Amino acid sequence: MVAGIDIVHIPYKGTGPAIADVVAGQVQMNFAGISAARPLMEAGRLRAIAVTGEKRNAALPAVPTFAESGVQVDAGTHWGLLAPAATPADVLSKLNSHFDRALQLPEVKSRIAELGFEPAGGTPEAWAALTRAEMAKWAKVVKEARIKLD
Repeated sequence: MVAGIDIVHIPYKGTGPAIADVVAGQVQMNFAGISAARPLMEAGRLRAIAVTGEKRNAALPAVPTFAESGVQVDAGTHWGLLAPAATPADVLSKLNSHFDRALQLPEVKSRIAELGFEPAGGTPEAWAALTRAEMAKWAKVVKEARIKLD
């Protein structure tokens, strides 16, 4: 949408089948996570064009960002820990504390970076605020692009 390109969306039941069709020449492109696409990139069967984010991804330092390529894209991926809404605050706090500490372990940081992600950690309140902001952003995209459920 931001690049003014008309792309036909082809729904897949997962990244694997979508990437397989790119490799086979059945479709021309795919937006995929680094962890799924990198093995085929390393084998010379896929070519990365750009990565999302404000800066280049450490897992693919030679691949430019969309912004470096002239397209302003705000479409990063966020992973988070969720619990049932009725979970007591002290339990959430304890879980959050343990996961934040785990994210700082060198072996965890290294493995997450290999997969193309940046561990961030943070508070449950910050995660909730990010989730609300992302929902509002994507609701606007869905409306402007007239996206409908099949």
